[in-house]
Amino acid sequence: MLEKKRLEYLQKLMPALSNLYRAMATSRDGFLAQFNLSRPQLELLISLKEKPCTTSQLAKEFSVSPSAVSQMVDQLIEKNLVERIDDEHDRRVTNIKLSSGGKTLFEEIHEKFLDHIEGKFSSVSIKEMETLLNTINKITVDVTKE
Repeated sequence: MLEKKRLEYLQKLMPALSNLYRAMATSRDGFLAQFNLSRPQLELLISLKEKPCTTSQLAKEFSVSPSAVSQMVDQLIEKNLVERIDDEHDRRVTNIKLSSGGKTLFEEIHEKFLDHIEGKFSSVSIKEMETLLNTINKITVDVTKE
């Protein structure tokens, strides 16, 4: 049986985490609006930062259909953020990669987002951030064991 104090904290922790998640998501989405990007579009750009991927690879990574990825890629092509390139070894394969404009925008977003998020943590000390990060990592390991 859970000790009483631990149970009380767990009952307070779950809604607090939900509130934090919603608040951070709202803040992030508001931040991305200045770049005319949605969260899924940013996530796609992040995935392409390291290397080009096929539509099928992206669909598997995001657990969506290839047609959903194609629609998002079309939107990002219109914004000159990604481009389709033919695979040099297999003409049937088309890769999606960040365009030079996409790379530039990604770096700008990254830099500005760090400034944006730093403001959200202005009342949190370095030591508290370290403790929070360690605690989140610890919980993540325990949750992903299941």
